Amino acid sequence: MGCLETFLHLPPASMLGTRAHATVADINRSGVWSLPSPRSEEQLTLHTHLTTVILNDLEDSYIWQPQGTELSTCSTGMIYNLIKEHKPQVSWFKAVWSPRGIPKQNFLTWLVVLNRCPTRDRLLGWGLQTDPACVLCNSTAESRDHLFFDCA
Repeated sequence: MGCLETFLHLPPASMLGTRAHATVADINRSGVWSLPSPRSEEQLTLHTHLTTVILNDLEDSYIWQPQGTELSTCSTGMIYNLIKEHKPQVSWFKAVWSPRGIPKQNFLTWLVVLNRCPTRDRLLGWGLQTDPACVLCNSTAESRDHLFFDCA
């Protein structure tokens, strides 16, 4: 069934007339489900399904099922790899993100390659009031290309 909030199409606060963080023990007492009368087909399906669920006194356990495959363990790295956006690697990746590089410099290089440095031309584009002249030579407009290739 998945997430009850999604399945029942309800906002979390009104879920089945129970508290938002209700436990199974709150809605099942001595093997009897105490749920309000169903008001939708989805709630009726849930009630029908719950009649087939048999509870026991064993301690609960978590089952990790990324992409429908049950795994016995999980790690932060595994979760990160599942949720991160996978894009093709750019040609300059290894030059910028060298394992022996200094992270601060790697990050700055990445910003330069993507033309995301806060140069004066970009600041003006954001609507900030600043002098467009290069802070180093004061002769032409400051931009990434000017700073790294043309500035004297």
